[in-house]
This record gives sequence, C-alpha cells and structure tokens, in this order.
Amino acid sequence: LTDAPSKNLPDQPWFSTIIYFAIIVNSIQMGVEVDYNAEEGTVAYGVFQVLEYAACLIFLLEALIKLASYGCVYLSEWQNVLDVTIVVVSVVDVLPHLFAG
Repeated sequence: LTDAPSKNLPDQPWFSTIIYFAIIVNSIQMGVEVDYNAEEGTVAYGVFQVLEYAACLIFLLEALIKLASYGCVYLSEWQNVLDVTIVVVSVVDVLPHLFAG
C-alpha cells in the first residue's frame, strides 16, 4: 500500500464536509418543520419542501458517487446498506410530490 492521497471523490476531506453540513442542515430543518407545522400553501411550507428536495438530491448524489467510486464493495458494510436504503426510501417519498400537479 502507498501513502499517496486517494483520487476517489468520496475520500476527499471537502466531500465529507459538504455531506456532514447537509446532514446538520437537514436535521435542523426536520426539527423546525415538526415544531412549526407549516400549512400547505404557505411560504414556510414551500421553504421546507425545497430544503427536503435539496437534501434528498444531495444524499442521492452522495450514494451514487460512493457506489461509482467503490463499486459493490461499498455495500459490504451494514452502515452503507442502511444509508442507501434510507436514500432510496427518501427518493421514493419525494418523487410523487415532484411530479404531482
């Protein structure tokens, strides 16, 4: 093995920083959304929806990038399987809202 820096995108420190930031923002957003209970049609509801869609997209891209970088080996750890499962459930939850009139 060499000590050369990895060329895989997910191994870059800035990549992890972006993902951690997205997790923190998404966690705060979910907590505020639960406490605020915005009604459909309000500006707050729209902001919450946009933040939810953005988080879903970021986490989907993260999973796809990691799968592209590491291949099926990425799914050999249960934490990664859980992560991908959560992303898939989120995408399935968001898609109908995106395509609804």
